[in-house]
Amino acid sequence: MFGFAVVFILCLAVFILVLFRNVSRAEIGSKGSNQEPRPYIAEFTASPEPVPVVSPQALPAVSPKPVDASPLFNTAISVNPREIDSEIYLDIETLRLSSEVPGGWSSIDKFGIAVAVTWDLQGQFRAWFEDDVSELVAELKRFERIVTYNGERFDFTVLSGYTSTRGLPTRSFDVLVHLTQTIGYRVKLDDVAFHTLGVGKNGDGLEAVRLWREGKKDAVIDYCKNDVELLMRVVAHAREHGFIKVKGKRIPVDWSPLRHSLTRRASTQKSLAKGAGSRS
Repeated sequence: MFGFAVVFILCLAVFILVLFRNVSRAEIGSKGSNQEPRPYIAEFTASPEPVPVVSPQALPAVSPKPVDASPLFNTAISVNPREIDSEIYLDIETLRLSSEVPGGWSSIDKFGIAVAVTWDLQGQFRAWFEDDVSELVAELKRFERIVTYNGERFDFTVLSGYTSTRGLPTRSFDVLVHLTQTIGYRVKLDDVAFHTLGVGKNGDGLEAVRLWREGKKDAVIDYCKNDVELLMRVVAHAREHGFIKVKGKRIPVDWSPLRHSLTRRASTQKSLAKGAGSRS
């Protein structure tokens, strides 16, 4: 009898426990039915307004430097006529690339002339072609200073493939040479113009050769003229303000021929004079 009572009590306890758990689940379910269940992982799901995906093609092209210099070129250059009345500015575009000439850069005289552009106070901009080389060299020799950017190594050497260039180096005011002596390393005209004036070149030499072969001679002349005007404006800026900029830094320069001569001829004469004085 006692054993039966114990079994009965245990069964009753189990029944009450099961009943209690079922009632508790029902209450929990009824409380949660008033709102949508929100799993914890939902905190990390995407926004209902997805971020638009932009393909690389849709992104605007970003150029590190402006290439359209026309707004600047439409403004007058602030110059002292006395500083430029004995100067002629020169730039040359070639027929061939270094990779197309045996010897490459050691044979610049084989590159050939597509077009040369000059500027001077009286003649302004003029274009010269391969058949005009003799006349061009004679014209350059009329001036006290021939202003170039790397002209002593490049432009004069290209001309030497056609005729004697004797006398040109002594008249040279090569801006690259002056800059290299000042800062200790070579820098492109494009970089100097961009940092100093805020404009850049409208192309490059490789493209100029391609355009010339396609018969687009006017485009090549325009590109060459653009280089000459950039050089003119860099020099004018230096003379007016006393500095140019390289990599964002001001580089003091004194390029006024009214204060001292800028040509190699004067440097050579000065060196000879010093040598004679030391020997005496």
